[in-house]
Amino acid sequence: REKVKSRFVVNAIASRGSAWAETYSHVWIIDEDVRLPPLRYVRHFLRESHDHGALISQPAIYGSVWSLLRPHPRCATRATDLVELMLPLLQTRVALDVFTRLYRSEATTDWGLDITWCKYAASRFVDSPACIVVNAGRFVHPTGNTTANYSRRSGQEDFLCMRAMHAALVSEPKNLACLREDRYNSLDPVLTDATLAPAPAAHHAPAAIEASRHRPLKMYVYRLKHFGSKGHCISLHGGGAHDFEWELHVESNLRATFAVTADPSQADFFLLPACLNRLWASGWRWSEARQKLRACVECTSRFERKLLHVMRAVGPWYDEHPEKHLVTRHRCPYIGEQSWAINADEEVYTELWRHPRLRYICLETDPEPPPGAVRDWHREVHVPYFVDAATMQSPLPHAKRAHDFGFAGSLCCGRGWLTELLRLDERVELRDHTGSAANATRLLRTASFAVEPRGDMPERRIIYEALHAGTPLVFTSPVAPPLRLLSWDGVAIEAGASLWHGAEPLPTLRSHDVQRALAHYDKWMASFEAARETFIWGTPAFRRRLELVVADVITQ
Repeated sequence: REKVKSRFVVNAIASRGSAWAETYSHVWIIDEDVRLPPLRYVRHFLRESHDHGALISQPAIYGSVWSLLRPHPRCATRATDLVELMLPLLQTRVALDVFTRLYRSEATTDWGLDITWCKYAASRFVDSPACIVVNAGRFVHPTGNTTANYSRRSGQEDFLCMRAMHAALVSEPKNLACLREDRYNSLDPVLTDATLAPAPAAHHAPAAIEASRHRPLKMYVYRLKHFGSKGHCISLHGGGAHDFEWELHVESNLRATFAVTADPSQADFFLLPACLNRLWASGWRWSEARQKLRACVECTSRFERKLLHVMRAVGPWYDEHPEKHLVTRHRCPYIGEQSWAINADEEVYTELWRHPRLRYICLETDPEPPPGAVRDWHREVHVPYFVDAATMQSPLPHAKRAHDFGFAGSLCCGRGWLTELLRLDERVELRDHTGSAANATRLLRTASFAVEPRGDMPERRIIYEALHAGTPLVFTSPVAPPLRLLSWDGVAIEAGASLWHGAEPLPTLRSHDVQRALAHYDKWMASFEAARETFIWGTPAFRRRLELVVADVITQ
């Protein structure tokens, strides 16, 4: 019995190859220890491979030794010159050719085949692209263990032999081209395509979770009424809690979106309706010694212990199914994140904010994460800052706009260049980063565009206050839109650093797209009101999108 995958495929082709060619368009060869995402993501990968006509393809995967094959942060589908033997999908005609002509019959391992087959397939078949890699959810290969049935020495011998025999075919490896852009890694087609039905959950989940996802999901809400302040979800907190007003509206928006059950055994997911951020921020105090805000760590620790007790008193659901629990958190999770970055280098909510399986309703994420980290969007429900849909203002026509641009905020964190581009009457400097001011709102209301530069994080509350006031945005650096939206189309333009002097980029607000929008402002604004609905808490569009993202995250 063969113990090497390639040898197994060679034998299968020898006995069944002609039948395969008549019956199947593709052959998918998957290592037995690869963990697959829900079926809708698998279908998305297969559809992308088919639509692009790839000869050989694979989904991006976590755990590969090749960093090239991990999910790309901005490109959903890309042409590469490397597809790994771990889980390749080959057109049947390509598989028959590769395993009868390219693969060495005397080889005893798989090594060396996947570094040559992309260029080989390109030379043998007219179709292009030869090889592609598709962002398609959380395909994972466990690290640290090996299931190889041969020695490393044998693998190296086969690898060197293939390199010597087919030197012109050896991959570099590298990305060749982006075939489908997804600038913020939203995988929006998976969320919005009704034909990609979610798969049932694992067999060990509660009975309701096992049921078909064609019915509405049911939510169980933990009861915190014995907490005098309703889980600290009260509007009395001031100061830093202002930025976390959104926590007061999480439960009501989810209740308006999902069915609620009082029986946890019938729940598809669980909500902990505690305002963790508001309690944390209400205890911020300035430390002269450390020159930073400090929190009441004992307060948050005591609160966390009580919450864990409440959840465990209901039953085993939290400990057995943490991946079905939604908890609020400040910043959205990263794979490879540093614990100090979660809560400003303090021991705050050490279980609830650092749990590797919990799902988070969170406020901020970064399209360009820190080195070594990747957005863990499989666990994030990235929501916007809260502004009230009931008081949303209609946009003013261009004739009533007093300025082309308006900026409200501090000039810290590398924003000083704005003083060179904006007049004094086009900016309001705010000293308190945790709030805004009435004169700032007036400025944003009468500006044609609100300027939103990056600070210590790319996202801030005033982005949504500008939209609420009826004013579109100009971003000077990438900002990931909330709720896994593909883009900010209709509500924002990205200007960026588009002028160059020598090797140094010169920031500009008046990019070509901005100038064109200003020249035809009322026409450009025609779709603004419909587009901003999704960004505003409580609107039907917001709740529809929230439902899609929560359902996707919970069924991962």
